[in-house]
Amino acid sequence: MEDRGGTIHVTARVKDDTVARALEEMRGDRYNRGTNAQFTWAGRSKYVKVGEVHVTTTTARSKMFRLELEIQEAPQDAMMEVSIGGKSPADLTELSLRSVLFGETNPLADQYMGFASQIADPLAPLRENRVSEEIIRPLSELLITELLVGTGRTRSVIRYRLGVAIRERRNLSMSREAPNRYSNERPAVRSIQGEVKI
Repeated sequence: MEDRGGTIHVTARVKDDTVARALEEMRGDRYNRGTNAQFTWAGRSKYVKVGEVHVTTTTARSKMFRLELEIQEAPQDAMMEVSIGGKSPADLTELSLRSVLFGETNPLADQYMGFASQIADPLAPLRENRVSEEIIRPLSELLITELLVGTGRTRSVIRYRLGVAIRERRNLSMSREAPNRYSNERPAVRSIQGEVKI
């Protein structure tokens, strides 16, 4: 993966035919130029349009893909700039995460303002589908990063740890950079820790 600012170039070896077909279909056709998608990697996430898809067949069961992704303007969460009850947008994001991940009570719910900090449960797909143990951690990190960074609630996820399951619960700790409002201010690092059920 190479991030060139306006474009992202991805090179991948694909051995699964279903994945290969899905990637080939993303290039579009003469009527529809490329698919819009969200590309998430290493604590970051960008909205992109698939520009070019190059495929080289190396063996009967393996293909090399080179994708060119054009970075697009990301949709922003409307609540990203709102402060409520003395709580900043970064505070509201933390309340949302603690509520949806760890099952903690949202203190704004008592004031009938809980909706202001609600977010979707990023780990729901892992709870609803059986996933092998070796990919739970990277998949959970990808899903959380895609939600937080993709909506603009977080600039990047800089640390992520997910422990082994003990009685169906896992210790999760993460640190993220809150988005900065001004270009000359340093992003604040916010951390949370708790137990999740996956």
